[in-house]
Parts: sequence; structure tokens; C-alpha cells
Amino acid sequence: MSEVKEYRSKVRIRAIKLADFASIPKVNEFVGLPTNVEFQTDGSFRIRVVRSPFDVVIINQGQCVYKTEEGALKTCTEEWLQSEYEEVTTA
Repeated sequence: MSEVKEYRSKVRIRAIKLADFASIPKVNEFVGLPTNVEFQTDGSFRIRVVRSPFDVVIINQGQCVYKTEEGALKTCTEEWLQSEYEEVTTA
């Protein structure tokens, strides 16, 4: 199951992975903006995060979404996230 994890480099970010269908509600809560789920013909899915009519972030299944210190949403792979940041999540 997907959980919000905290990572740090010289700056701290928060990130969550869109791992499976069950992770959609947690990703929606994390981004805090209107979203649409789109199902692909290959069986995968993605989430469109609507920041404004002309500003949309697409999170593909298997990708992570993170918030910068300024609050901007960005997507990345889990591998990139782990190579750039040290996880500092506490229980």
C-alpha cells in the first residue's frame, strides 16, 4: 500500500507513489487539487491533477509525485527520488 514518505537533500520534500488502484485516494489527498483518473488500453492508469484549465500534472501508474518547498507538484521515478534524496520518514 502506498504511504506518504518524507525525503531530504538540502531541501525537504514530501512524496507519494501512484503504485496501484488502492493508492489513488491517498494520492488525491496528498495533491489536494481536483483530479481525474484515466484508464489506458494496456490496463494501466494515470491521474490528471488539474491546477488550472491550462496547467495539468499527469502522474502515470508507477511514478511518484512530490511537493517542492514552494508547494509545486512534480513527478519522478522512485529510483530518481531515492538517488537525489535521503528518506527521513519517521513512524
